[in-house]
Amino acid sequence: MAVRAVALGLSVALLAGCIAPGAKQFPGRSSDSTAAVHEFSAEATRYEVTTEDSGIRLKVYREGPLARLGHNHVITARVQGVLYRDPRTGEPGFRLEIPLDSVEVDPADARQEEGGDFPGEIPAPARQGTRDNMLGPGLLDAGRWPVIRIESIRVSGTGPRTRVMALATLRGTSRPLEFPATVSDGPSGLSVTADFQVRQTDLGLVPMSVLGGGLRVRDAVDVEVRLFARSVP
Repeated sequence: MAVRAVALGLSVALLAGCIAPGAKQFPGRSSDSTAAVHEFSAEATRYEVTTEDSGIRLKVYREGPLARLGHNHVITARVQGVLYRDPRTGEPGFRLEIPLDSVEVDPADARQEEGGDFPGEIPAPARQGTRDNMLGPGLLDAGRWPVIRIESIRVSGTGPRTRVMALATLRGTSRPLEFPATVSDGPSGLSVTADFQVRQTDLGLVPMSVLGGGLRVRDAVDVEVRLFARSVP
C-alpha cells in the first residue's frame, strides 16, 4: 500500500510538473519571460471546456526485478476552464484547472479500457486509501490547494503539429511543461488532444524505489489529455 500510494502521488504531481524539490516559487504570475502566461484581449474568441467531454489520464508503470509485487496504475481527473484564440494571429491558448476532488485512482472502466498492462480491478479499500494519501497534507494537500492550474505560455504550429509550452501551478509552486498536441476546429467547437510522456527526473523528481531498487516506479509517466470546448457567444 505504501509503495502504491507514493507512486500514484508522484504521478499526479507529474501531471502538473510540480512538487519537485527545488522547484521555482512564483508568488502569483512570474516576471520571468520564460514563464509569462498568455494574456488575451477582450476580442479573443473564447471557448468553454465541456467537462463531460474532457479529461486527463495518467498511466504509471512498475519496473525492476520485483515488479511483480506491485501494480501499474491509471489515474483520471476532470478538466475545466477556457480556451482562447487570438483574432489576429489565430494562435490558441488556455487557462485550465484540474479539481483534485475529481481525481480517481484505478477506476474499473479505465483499467478495462487500457487492457493488458492493467489487468483486473484494484479493491475499493486499497483505491480509497491510496487516494486519501495522495490528496492529504503530506503530498497534494488538496484541503489547502484544491486545484491544479495549467496556463499556456506559448502555442506554436497548427493541427497535429502543435507544440505547447505551459505553466503548471500546484501548492503555490509553478514550473514550465512542454508537450505536443493536436488542435482541431469543428462546427461545434474546438478539440485538443495530447499524448506524451513526462520523465520524473526531467522535473527534478527521483522515481520511487524500494527493496533495494528491486521495485521501482518507472521514470516515464504516460499522459493523455482530451479536451472539447464550445464557443462562448
